[in-house]
Amino acid sequence: MASLNIEITNSFTEVLPIDNRITIGRGNENDVVLLDGSISRRHAQVYKDEKNIFLEDLNSANGIWINGKKVVFRALENGDVIQIGNAKMTFSEEPLLEPTRIVDFREKANCNSTEIITANNILFQFFSSNKDIRQVCEIVEQKLETINATEQEKYQLGMAVNEAIGNAQRHGHKYNEEMVIEFHYLHFPGEEIVFIVRDQGKGFNSKNEVAHKTKLSTVEAAREIYEKGDWGGLGIKVMLKCVDQIEYNRLGNQITLTKYLK
Repeated sequence: MASLNIEITNSFTEVLPIDNRITIGRGNENDVVLLDGSISRRHAQVYKDEKNIFLEDLNSANGIWINGKKVVFRALENGDVIQIGNAKMTFSEEPLLEPTRIVDFREKANCNSTEIITANNILFQFFSSNKDIRQVCEIVEQKLETINATEQEKYQLGMAVNEAIGNAQRHGHKYNEEMVIEFHYLHFPGEEIVFIVRDQGKGFNSKNEVAHKTKLSTVEAAREIYEKGDWGGLGIKVMLKCVDQIEYNRLGNQITLTKYLK
């Protein structure tokens, strides 16, 4: 089944299957509600016939764009990138990943079931406490044992998750245990594995930091931090060694780690 991968600024991606008609707009009556002043109450719709899936502008004030070009009506093609206000949507004809399963540690969820260990699409929500973080990392370690990867790759992936969640606790939340971390685990067997970690902190200038850390060796980065009388900062270097791609959102409070599986 085809789908829309919806990315709203500073939030997680939502995957929405296209099995009928999808309306998009600011009003609560829409299937996709985008709280953005630049978006009309009924902005656009996606629908399908026997052969194609179409995107149509519903006389919106500010229009819609596909791959950077403004359109009013067009049949969608695999990989099309749709921009509506601050939301970016990617149209995919690939088989849809299983629905996201949410495990909320704040509600004392059962986190040891076989279903959670084997699920490919799962969102963990937990307090920024050592206890909750330890539990999540232990579950991730078990989940990584189920993927088709070398032992070295599994170890590196586990290390990357530990660093990303640890950075959220230390830098994003300043060890405030009442703040919540969200960790999204996405496994596309035979293709890639994606980890998304989001904290409730103020973020940072991730673009400059990642670019700078990429240029330095680990020893050079450590020396620079020491000479400044600062601490931390090596997490980015570690993660860059463990995965193929690192991306931060605009605010800097969400990191996406991607590892391509051969």
